[in-house]
Amino acid sequence: KDLRLHFIPKKGQDGRKHERAAGAKVPLLVGALLNNRREVAIPSVPLAPPLKEGGNSPGDPLVIITGVKDDTFVGLQHPQAVEVALSKKEVTDLVMGNGGRYWSYFDKDWTFQPRK
Repeated sequence: KDLRLHFIPKKGQDGRKHERAAGAKVPLLVGALLNNRREVAIPSVPLAPPLKEGGNSPGDPLVIITGVKDDTFVGLQHPQAVEVALSKKEVTDLVMGNGGRYWSYFDKDWTFQPRK
């Protein structure tokens, strides 16, 4: 998988301003990645790439966001492989709880779906 690290840099000393800005940015950035045929992985180990040796153990929690339905992010939560539906705030909280870091990768199974 073509993994790429993304992060929300912390600017300034005011943590509240940073959290508010992240609340607006994270859903837009994650949505843009999904629109560009990339899936988003948010691991529980902040600095390690998910899905690679030496980063996370198979038992570590990992959320993979695969799409958006009706303003809700959908995907899988591992290691249980349970389907999840997350609000924008929940996705932001996951990313910010991970030090502002998240990963994306190209979904090779993606096929063009014409608009109806």
